[in-house]
Amino acid sequence: MAGLLTLLHGCSALEGYAEAVPTFESMGITWSPAAGAPDRICDAQYRERGQAAWQAGLPLWFDARDREYRGSLVHLQPGTDYEIELRLSGTEQRTRIQARTWDEAFPIGDTVYVRSSRETLYITESGRPDAYRLCLPWPGDSAVIDADSLEEYCVVIDASYIIVRGLTLRGACHSAILLGKQHDVVIEQCDMSNWGHEERGFPGVGANFNSGIFAEGNGEYPARIVIQDNRIHHPRHGSTHWEQQGPQGNHPHGPQGITILNGGGHYVIRYNAFYSSPGRYFNDAMGEWRNFTFGGFPGRDTDIHHNWISHCWDNGIEAEGGNRNVRIWANFTDRCYRHIATANTNLGPVYIWRNVSGVAERSPGNRRAFWGKTVAVNRPDPEGMAPRGMIYLFHNTITQPVLGGRLAGAAGIGNGQTVMSRNNLYWCSLSQGPVIFRDAQSPANRFDYDLYNGEIEGPPGSEAHGIRMERPQFAADNLPYMPELLQSGTYWLAPGAPGQDAGEALPGFSGPFTGAAPDIGAYETGLPGPQFGPRGRKIRAP
Repeated sequence: MAGLLTLLHGCSALEGYAEAVPTFESMGITWSPAAGAPDRICDAQYRERGQAAWQAGLPLWFDARDREYRGSLVHLQPGTDYEIELRLSGTEQRTRIQARTWDEAFPIGDTVYVRSSRETLYITESGRPDAYRLCLPWPGDSAVIDADSLEEYCVVIDASYIIVRGLTLRGACHSAILLGKQHDVVIEQCDMSNWGHEERGFPGVGANFNSGIFAEGNGEYPARIVIQDNRIHHPRHGSTHWEQQGPQGNHPHGPQGITILNGGGHYVIRYNAFYSSPGRYFNDAMGEWRNFTFGGFPGRDTDIHHNWISHCWDNGIEAEGGNRNVRIWANFTDRCYRHIATANTNLGPVYIWRNVSGVAERSPGNRRAFWGKTVAVNRPDPEGMAPRGMIYLFHNTITQPVLGGRLAGAAGIGNGQTVMSRNNLYWCSLSQGPVIFRDAQSPANRFDYDLYNGEIEGPPGSEAHGIRMERPQFAADNLPYMPELLQSGTYWLAPGAPGQDAGEALPGFSGPFTGAAPDIGAYETGLPGPQFGPRGRKIRAP
């Protein structure tokens, strides 16, 4: 955030309005040239300022409603100046933008030391763009704020340009942290547990949306909130599941890891661990309730990556609403009904790549159900808002493995009108039925270069280069299912297995790769896999 720079380029009516909105490792791009049209491709290329060589990005997606191109550049370097060039095929139109990614070194001004307490910590004095206020434990004090069920919150942040680091927060009646309508806030290396109160009339059920971090946005953009390297786990009470009657019928109702209401977007949520135990599952690990809007969670121009997420009766990541230039990558999700949900995506595009999922379940012991789908994509809005934003699914490993000797249910995606699936590994222990289903025959959908069992319900020509087989050949196929093994060999394809060097090279999303073409799935043979959860800490499934 220090040194954040966004330059707009709109030199003429012909060239149109253009902007680049950065985070640490990404740029959200928007361009509205006068000659924009669905049949005209907008190519994007970029380079670090001062370098001669250009790199190709994935072409931008054209939204005919707004007559603008939108898309993202990914895997950039933090704190770096970039030049971006956009070109419109079949025309002479082009434009250039300069922008700088966020710097990971935040400038520190005042330091506030926090002692252990049973009272709410109120942070009300803002820092400055060049001097963040840092709140961290007093030397020699573990800085445990235990509300002991007497305070609504452990920490209330009502200021901007703030860093909260290294606190242990537990026992809040509502949520561990309340973040007000602020901007430029970093929450990192904190441990949050045992929050929330019981829903009246439903013993043992947690109140809906009580959260580890509960934020109330003002709908303004951008917010620039960073949530990183935290453990958010074991709410005091659990959520209902899909086969249990609760305050919302049989829809899950209960606590969350992160809830951001009416947020404008521009969040980075990375390297966090969300986990719990039976009887204390989350509703969603992260999300809100305005799913059928152009807002919702996580707003726009947001990155969600390298998180360890488990124990959710609804969604691991509920990215539903606008999803304008939202990027979700390298997350591990397990024991969730839907691992990553994008219903609805009303603006788009949203990019989902290099994620790994384990077991999907909808209720205790129910892993055989068709409902155990991994990614839910675009369903019709009952209020009539047609979800038409573009959804990209690249290089994900989506599984439903055998667990405890029992067969698991279906793995795959339910989709809507505008989905592009490339280089994904879709595998479930029960191969009957489709792995891509529900309205998948739409001609706007594009499914190819995937490795899968089951059936693909797609338009004619789907999976022309795909590989259908009963079971993928993993490098450590003899290992039992255990989440902690995912980083030590379970989901790499075996040498010479179908799917190696069989993917399509996707600019910005597939590289680097070791063979003639990228491998299918989230892991590339010969390269290390992603780290899930807080950096420098070992996470084991409870």
